[in-house]
Amino acid sequence: RYFSGLKPGVAANPGQPPDVHSGRLIRNKSHLEQTHICLGTTSPPVASEERFCAHLLSTILGGGMSSRLFQNVRERRGLVYSIYSMLNLYRDAGSLVVYAGTAHDKAAEVVDLVLKEFGSLRTKLVAAQELKRAKEYVKGSVMLSLESSSSRMTHLAQQLIYYGRFYKLEEILDSVERVTARDIRNLANRIFDNSTLALTALSSRNSRDLNTVAIHV
Repeated sequence: RYFSGLKPGVAANPGQPPDVHSGRLIRNKSHLEQTHICLGTTSPPVASEERFCAHLLSTILGGGMSSRLFQNVRERRGLVYSIYSMLNLYRDAGSLVVYAGTAHDKAAEVVDLVLKEFGSLRTKLVAAQELKRAKEYVKGSVMLSLESSSSRMTHLAQQLIYYGRFYKLEEILDSVERVTARDIRNLANRIFDNSTLALTALSSRNSRDLNTVAIHV
């Protein structure tokens, strides 16, 4: 009754993806107790068929306490207070970013270890058990996100805006399940490229180590 007079709009043209290149930005701020690091690269856009693969790659890398970064950098080496990866998907582009909070004198070492994990995903296939665990994590997150009415309606609106149709839960779960270890390695080889890796950091001390650490896989 209230919206019947509205005319359908025209879908926005996503245009061309932004020109992406590697970079480094280090800033200092006094009285910080730790150094905050973001190391990231490009990822497929929100409507890409590779979005499910990207979510699994991010989960394996730094999604939760069983992820590679949490186990290798935080638990085994004790180098960070917090570390995780996050996936930001938009209509024209996306980004995969690793955040870490660490002591000032450990920052360069943390960056180096994260880059090694990038390289490992490029060269080695994810083990079957690790991939299965990541799939269960992602599928569980999807199902939990649909439990409330507000989140379900937001989910439906996003689908209509970005995909032009509604996806059934079974379709989403099946798409996650179809991703293979080879798909993840292929995506890792494309996005973890030296030409698109970018490092930003905020620290309270001289950041000479972060200014000189090599950003390549």
